[in-house]
Amino acid sequence: MPRSPSLYDPQVAELIWNYVRPLLPGARSAFPEKVDELLRGEPEIGVGVVSRACREAQRMFVSQSSVRDHDSSVLPRMSALMAAMVAPVEASRT
Repeated sequence: MPRSPSLYDPQVAELIWNYVRPLLPGARSAFPEKVDELLRGEPEIGVGVVSRACREAQRMFVSQSSVRDHDSSVLPRMSALMAAMVAPVEASRT
């Protein structure tokens, strides 16, 4: 069964970029690779599956220790941003 849309699809690329943007600059280049890794076992790739992989990858990249090393004020802002990004997706599931 085909795996579409691909990570290069403009809609999927924009979705991934939306999850990459709040990450620390040093983590941004590895993020799409992690999303790709998380998607490898999926038989079909859709926007919902990519969103789920992005959320999981973002949780992996956003740890208190890495944020604390950068700026202690970043964690509350990133937590609020992540909650705002997840809320519309969670609401659409109900």
